[in-house]
Amino acid sequence: YYTDPLRPARTEAASAVANYVNPADYEEAQQAEIKTIVDNAKKDIEAAKTADEIKAIEAAAKAELDKIETAEEMALIKAIGETNLVARSKAVTLKNGKKAIKITWYDKNGKEVKFEGVEIFRSTKRYSGFGKEPIYVSKSGVYYNTAIEAGTKYYYKVRGYVLVNGEKVYTDYSTKAWRTAE
Repeated sequence: YYTDPLRPARTEAASAVANYVNPADYEEAQQAEIKTIVDNAKKDIEAAKTADEIKAIEAAAKAELDKIETAEEMALIKAIGETNLVARSKAVTLKNGKKAIKITWYDKNGKEVKFEGVEIFRSTKRYSGFGKEPIYVSKSGVYYNTAIEAGTKYYYKVRGYVLVNGEKVYTDYSTKAWRTAE
């Protein structure tokens, strides 16, 4: 009579992988993918020769499961793709007397999307010069650009983003807003 010394580790790892996600939180296609990952992990765990190998298989399976978007995340990605941002600008004087250009944005389609942040890009050219890095990332619905020079025309565009599985998912860039600094 043979007793597998790794049986407790195998059982624990297989259970941990099987219970790592709730398939009900996922759409049908993702549920099939989850089942495949779990089934393959269970087979690999049974074939493993050491406890370290079992732990590595469990970790790899969990990492694969982490990459699958839930139904909620997929709906968020869809909403981001359907967002049509419009940027607006206005010359303002702040309470301290400093001149600024106020940038606001909204979704032309009326959709309400809660962004993790909105990136604001600026250029003095209408079609280029915005760069790859934003001048500011806002968590609110407004930005006051005070680094301006009187008589210079500034162009602004924005894009919102949300985080899905730790990755930024962006909207398209907004329409451009422009204003000549006073």
